[in-house]
Amino acid sequence: MGEHRRADSTAVRRRLILASRSPRRRALLAAHGYTFETAPVAVAEVRPGEQGEPFAAVAENARRKALAAAGAAGPGALVLAADTLLVFEGHSIGKPTDREEAARLLRRLGGATHRVATGVALLGDGVEEVFCEVTAVRLKRLTDAEIRAYHAAIDPLDKAGGYDIDAHGPIAGGVVASIEGSYSNVMGLPMERVAPLLGRCLAGGSAGSARWC
Repeated sequence: MGEHRRADSTAVRRRLILASRSPRRRALLAAHGYTFETAPVAVAEVRPGEQGEPFAAVAENARRKALAAAGAAGPGALVLAADTLLVFEGHSIGKPTDREEAARLLRRLGGATHRVATGVALLGDGVEEVFCEVTAVRLKRLTDAEIRAYHAAIDPLDKAGGYDIDAHGPIAGGVVASIEGSYSNVMGLPMERVAPLLGRCLAGGSAGSARWC
C-alpha cells in the first residue's frame, strides 16, 4: 500500500484508504490535507445501462470497489472508492485507444454539452454512503490543428473523452467552454460532497444510510 502522511494526522481516528490508483484522486485528497493509504482493487464492473439509468453503474462500481478494499483492510478502516463515466447523447465514452480516436472524440464533443458522473462509496464501521455526482461540461469547438497541438501537450489516451479539464496546453483557457456543477467531480472526486463526509466519519461519526443517483 502507498501511504501519504502529514504531521497533524494524530487527530484522525480512523485509517482512510483510497481504493483507487487514480493520480487525480490522490492529488485531490492530498490537496485537502487528508492522510490516507492507497489500495487499488480489481472488481467485476457493471457496464452502463445494465442497471437501468446509465449513471447507476458508477455508483454500483464504486460500491463494489469499496467492499473489496474494506474486506482486505480489516476493522477500523474507512474506505473511499470512486468510478467516473462520461455520457454524450445517451452513450458512454471512455478513454480513447489511440490518438486518432482521441481526435475524433474532441471533434464530436466540441461545441456540445456532455455529462460527467462520478460514483462515490464510503464504507467502514457504521458507515455506508453511496452516491453519484453529475456535472455538465461544454467543450470548445477546435480546429484539427488545435486538436493536434493540444494532444501533443497532454496525454489524451489516459483521459475519458480525450481531454484534460486541468491541463490547458496551447489552448488559451483550455478546451472547456463552460461547466455546470462540481469541477473536482470531472477530475474524479466531487470534494464538495466528499470532504464533509470524511470530516464527520474520520472523527468517528456516521454518514447515515446509502444514497444513489
